Amino acid sequence: MSDAALNPRHPAGQRGVLFLLGPAGSGKGTVAAALLRAGLVQQQVSMGELLRDLVHQADQDENVRDVLRARLNVRQPHADPLNEVRLALSSGRLIPDAWTETLIEESLSEPELRTGAWVLDGYPRRVGAARHLLWALGERDILVRGVLHLRLPEAEVQRRLLARGRADDTPDAVRQRYAVYQQEVLPTLAYLQAHLPVGTIREVDAWTPGLDETRGRAELERRALHALG
Repeated sequence: MSDAALNPRHPAGQRGVLFLLGPAGSGKGTVAAALLRAGLVQQQVSMGELLRDLVHQADQDENVRDVLRARLNVRQPHADPLNEVRLALSSGRLIPDAWTETLIEESLSEPELRTGAWVLDGYPRRVGAARHLLWALGERDILVRGVLHLRLPEAEVQRRLLARGRADDTPDAVRQRYAVYQQEVLPTLAYLQAHLPVGTIREVDAWTPGLDETRGRAELERRALHALG
């Protein structure tokens, strides 16, 4: 696939996707909810939620588990996708691009994503995944309307994640997630900046020192909406 073919075509109107990227704990869910309330998007697709839902469905239904393993093993042989996803969620590692690409392609078959306005939360996180995603969107004439990058210092990421008390937010996993963000997500942002129109990437400072949680969320929402103009 040549890089020249990667940019999505630009149909008229406000339909299309907003990418929402940043380290864990930077407030991507908060911003996605604000975009929905403001009517800028009608749907949210979260890679983290897709992965957690897959594991839950497979744990509850043996047929789902067998279908999932068969489908994903075609793309990544000799591995157990469910175990890989569980390990990734608990340790902060990324799962193979082949599996996330499969999930994204299945999501893009939904009519609402092909014709509506939506936000993609936490994806793409690798350069290869970004290359595939831009190609897949372009094939379906889905416009990339913008990329919101939420910046947050590592110390604040650690404070927020450890405070929320989720089982997979161990100190080691939190450190690993931030390392992945630096090593994988930041180069992915650079790739997107090079292959999307000038001005598509919007930087948002997600750190709100001196504000309590409620006011901090409100300020983050304000900054994100302002960045989209």
